[in-house]
Amino acid sequence: MAASGAVPSVCRCFCGNAWQDEEDRGFNTVSVGIGSISSLDVPDEMPEVMGMLSYSTEMDQPLRGKPIREGELWQLSTEEAIQRVRLSLYVNGLFISGDTKQVSVLFSPFTVVRNCKFQANTCDIQEFSLFKIFKVQLYTLSRCYYFGVRGEASIGEEERASWVCDISTTVRLVTQSLFPPFRILCDPLPFREQTHRRLLAGYLLHSDGPYMVSVLYCELQAHQGDQALL
Repeated sequence: MAASGAVPSVCRCFCGNAWQDEEDRGFNTVSVGIGSISSLDVPDEMPEVMGMLSYSTEMDQPLRGKPIREGELWQLSTEEAIQRVRLSLYVNGLFISGDTKQVSVLFSPFTVVRNCKFQANTCDIQEFSLFKIFKVQLYTLSRCYYFGVRGEASIGEEERASWVCDISTTVRLVTQSLFPPFRILCDPLPFREQTHRRLLAGYLLHSDGPYMVSVLYCELQAHQGDQALL
């Protein structure tokens, strides 16, 4: 993802000066397993940013560094086809490599990963029941990728949970990297009457369309009558 003006990439914390040497950060030595990617810590301090901050989420941006996890999975399509693919997880997205094509998927703050069931209409239901399925959904693009893990019940469940946890952790780190340094505020500002009804104030990420995310400073105020103001 990249910011407005210079339009930087989405994973700002991974692309700053302190993160340029990826091998020094040990990206290629992260262990595989549930919660393992939480070891990719975000820097404690990041430079202050002046003015409006926006990021591009165009899919043609490169995946960064080396894969932090790779594995063989099954990809299920809406055409109800099943194919074996190699899935590589990077610090800012996924790379899907199959027999016929290769696809890069760039993460944004509006990427959702979760367990799911695949609704088949014409394929043999028994065939799909052999898979433990999860999806990676690019919410702003209305695009979904379905992956299946095949194996004994407990083993399949554990591997699926591991992938879901690692991908969701990576998305969370990308999201955290977009915020400038700040802390949530609850107290009103002196001599600013418009803040006297403040409940909390801080930054939020806003989708400005399929390929743009902006960082907005927002304030939630106490309701008055039947309305509240954000």
